[in-house]
Amino acid sequence: MQQAAPAPEAKAPPKPKTATAPSGTRLVIRMSESIDTRRHSAGHRFRAQLESALTVNGTTIAPRGTMVYGRIAQAKSGGRAVGSSELAIEFTDIMLNDQMYEIATDGLKAQTGNEAGRTAGRTARAAALGGLYGGSSSAKKGAKVGLGASILTSGSSINIPAGTLVETNLRTPLTVPL
Repeated sequence: MQQAAPAPEAKAPPKPKTATAPSGTRLVIRMSESIDTRRHSAGHRFRAQLESALTVNGTTIAPRGTMVYGRIAQAKSGGRAVGSSELAIEFTDIMLNDQMYEIATDGLKAQTGNEAGRTAGRTARAAALGGLYGGSSSAKKGAKVGLGASILTSGSSINIPAGTLVETNLRTPLTVPL
């Protein structure tokens, strides 16, 4: 009678390698679509792309061009004579290796003054943006302000043209498999 060979020890599967971008990580994003308070309301979803790679300790988590998705958190167009327009956007998801990961970013906000039509040259302050500048309709074509956003006000609306660079930060860490 032969004795059975002892069973080999079961090895635990190796832990998958992950990388974590900590909260506060800076994201530079190029808008793929225009957003306008005259046409879009709260809840509207939009697309954008990373303008620069997201790296942590020399490891690329998301290459340049990675799709990022966002939504309008608040949108309001002011009236022609009175009222101000408001726009708040946030980025909510990132697509990595054909898989969607939730992200939470600092919100980006802009508001026009209470005087419709007098928005050229107006500067607004927004969370996590380098600068927000008002301008005329001719300035809408290709207006960019460094790594800030060209948020253009025209009459009683706020417009973020496609191609605009926006800068924000992760509000919560992002952990992804490598």
